[in-house]
Amino acid sequence: MDFLKYNFFRKNDFFYKLPKFNFFKKKIFSNELAEIMFGFGDSENPLKKTVLFLEKLILNFFHGLVSSVTYIAFWRAKKRPTVEDLLFCIRNNPRKILKITYLLKMKILIEKIMGPQKKSPSFKGKNIFPLKIAQMNEKF
Repeated sequence: MDFLKYNFFRKNDFFYKLPKFNFFKKKIFSNELAEIMFGFGDSENPLKKTVLFLEKLILNFFHGLVSSVTYIAFWRAKKRPTVEDLLFCIRNNPRKILKITYLLKMKILIEKIMGPQKKSPSFKGKNIFPLKIAQMNEKF
């Protein structure tokens, strides 16, 4: 039975079975990207081609990241991907790991100050960092 599991659920097959989205039907981030580009020194009204190109890059990045995190969660026999799966997926990029841990710390700090939101998942009492932050700073 294990042979069938490993034979039919390879990583490439898993990515192939995920739904493909047509990114150009709906412009999701175009207004925000134009504002971000202006903030970083581009013209006030950047070309639509440039905005669409950046949007395509961002959506492809997120699609690949979500696909790989879902694949890792699948092999760990989890129903949903966790923060540990995300950290495992980007373990070779120290800048991304530090940024994600910083954002999670800030989320916890904001939850302590403001109180938990209704729809926001809470991380109270859970160890969301598989490595201690001191160990991560020593590594990188």
